[in-house]
Amino acid sequence: MKKLTASNWKTARDNGWYHDKLGLYLQVTSNGAGRSWVYRYNVGGKQRYIGLGPTHTISLATARELARQCREQRLRGVDPLSARNAQRQAAAAEEAKRTTFKQCIDTFLQFKQHEWSNPKHAAQWGMTLQKYAKPLHDISPADIDLAIVSKALESIWTRIPETASRTRQRIEAVLDHWAAKNQIHDYRNPAAWDRLKHVLPSISKLKGDKHHPALPYERIGEFMRDLRGRE
Repeated sequence: MKKLTASNWKTARDNGWYHDKLGLYLQVTSNGAGRSWVYRYNVGGKQRYIGLGPTHTISLATARELARQCREQRLRGVDPLSARNAQRQAAAAEEAKRTTFKQCIDTFLQFKQHEWSNPKHAAQWGMTLQKYAKPLHDISPADIDLAIVSKALESIWTRIPETASRTRQRIEAVLDHWAAKNQIHDYRNPAAWDRLKHVLPSISKLKGDKHHPALPYERIGEFMRDLRGRE
């Protein structure tokens, strides 16, 4: 462990830790190319580290003041690292609330574009979400609940049930992507069918789906030729 001085914090080249006092350290890596301030402390017998910033931005005097603030938090029974993480999560949550569903659609489609080799398929996703999910466009995903999703789908649910079902699935996918991207844990997606089934009728019952007789295997070739000729 090397001693930190008022002069070597700017010029230290040897990799390692340079101790200032009361938990403040300068960490040097890459033969001096990387220099950053770290406050080290113990919680429950385990050592914890909280980064205070690089030396090209944070001076020794500022680093000492930041370390003092960390020590002050500990005197109040607050873990500095946990407090900072909670603050960042709260800021991220506030930012997520300002995002509209329309913006989430754009982000989701951009994310998925490399998975869709068929341009027609990608266009169908975009059209469905832009047209049939329009009632959700100006609402933050954080504010979208079961009643809002149900109301948005009701107008098309019995009129064009197949399209309505796909719209529901795609709304669910966009909301799941938003929740994962913003690290929202234990998110209950209001567009999931296991929730909507209590307020919307089953699509299969609306369409009156019935089992069809099996196609004889000797007609498979004929069937495939006919299928390839269709849109």
